[in-house]
Amino acid sequence: HQVPPMEQQRLLLVDDEVTLLTTLKDFFERRGYRVWVTTSGEVALQIVSQHHPHAVLLDLGLGASRIQGLDVLRHIKRQWSDIAVLMCSGSADAGQRVEAFALGADRFFDKPFKLAELLRAVQDVNGHRQS
Repeated sequence: HQVPPMEQQRLLLVDDEVTLLTTLKDFFERRGYRVWVTTSGEVALQIVSQHHPHAVLLDLGLGASRIQGLDVLRHIKRQWSDIAVLMCSGSADAGQRVEAFALGADRFFDKPFKLAELLRAVQDVNGHRQS
């Protein structure tokens, strides 16, 4: 059982796969994180504005959402450059990956990813933001 950090780390998970969101929320909450989840790009931007998470795990394709992953990334990095954004996708092509990094993505994960790798990346970007 890990001791939560002094300041509880805030994490937003944005994906159109509800089962994945449930798994990730449970995984990170058990490790002391404050977690928000949404399937909507619009709601994601509202959560970022209200709660200013330390990191956002953001799926490239958000299904029926009017605002897709790259647009959410663009808005976050334009207004809150200190928030780490970790992109993920099950179907990204090289051009989308390049565009994500050009827009300021901190990491990019191909689905399926290992939870341990994701946890390390979230801890890493949070560590860089705090120092």
